[in-house]
Amino acid sequence: MYVTVTAAGVQIGAAADCTSLDVRVAPDRRSSLDEALRHADLGRWDGGDEADLDVAELRRRAVAEGVPPGWTQRWDDMIAYAARRGWLSPDATTVRAHVVDLPG
Repeated sequence: MYVTVTAAGVQIGAAADCTSLDVRVAPDRRSSLDEALRHADLGRWDGGDEADLDVAELRRRAVAEGVPPGWTQRWDDMIAYAARRGWLSPDATTVRAHVVDLPG
């Protein structure tokens, strides 16, 4: 699963894939990544290598994209894995995701 931030907006991709999570940003949008994530109610970015994504909103948008049977268990496993790795906030409301540049 990934979040894409481009001139077209903020979108969820590969919603059915719960084996990875990242934020893919167009080079011309990197400077406004925090604003874009906040405006989309999807998270925030402090300028580092990772962004904090809102777990509930990410899940809601993934489901809206259409997910296959059994997806809920894979989602729960992904969030549990993130918790074990220290990528889930203490209150379990945000999950850390790497920020990567889209080819420009």
